[in-house]
Amino acid sequence: AESLTDSTALHSSLFPRIPIAVPMFVHFILVCLVLIHSAWLPSVYEFSHLCCFAVALWAIHTNEQVQSLVMLIVLLLLTILLDIIVLGLYFPDEQTANGDGESTIARTWQFSAAMCIVNLLLKPLSMVVIVCAIFMQDGSTECCMRFKRAYNTMKNPNGQQNLEEGSQGFPPYQSEEHRQP
Repeated sequence: AESLTDSTALHSSLFPRIPIAVPMFVHFILVCLVLIHSAWLPSVYEFSHLCCFAVALWAIHTNEQVQSLVMLIVLLLLTILLDIIVLGLYFPDEQTANGDGESTIARTWQFSAAMCIVNLLLKPLSMVVIVCAIFMQDGSTECCMRFKRAYNTMKNPNGQQNLEEGSQGFPPYQSEEHRQP
C-alpha cells in the first residue's frame, strides 16, 4: 500500500493533472481572436475548429474517457495540418494586408494572423496534456516520467546524475516525517 502512495506522490509532484478544459479554453480564446478579421480565412478553418471544440466538450462531459480523448487528438492533428495549409495558401499578400491604406484593417489582419500562428504553435502542447490524460486513466505515471527524464537530460546534458536522485533520475520520495527542512 505504501508503494501506491509513493507513486501517487511522485506523480503529483512531477506533473500536476491539468484538465483538458484548460488548453481547450485557451484554444477557444485564440480562435475567437483569429476570427476578429476572418476575411482571409476559408470556412474550413472555422468548421474544423468548431468540430474540435464539440469533441472537446464531449470529452469533458464523459469525464475524459479514452475514446473521446483519442478522437480529440485525431482532430487536433487534422487542425494542425489544416492550419498549415491555410497559412500557406491563404496568407494574404502585402496589398491585401494593407487594406488599401487603412491602418486599422492592416493591424487587425496582422493580429488575426499572429493569433492563428500562436494557436498552431500551442496545439502540440495541448496534445501532450491529452496524452497524459489518457495515461492517467489507467493510473500510469509512465508518460509523466518520460517527460521528466527528457527534462533532466536537457538540464544536465553530460549525463551526470545527482547523488540525491533515484536510479531513474527522479528525486527519492520522502514521507513528511523523514523530509529534511
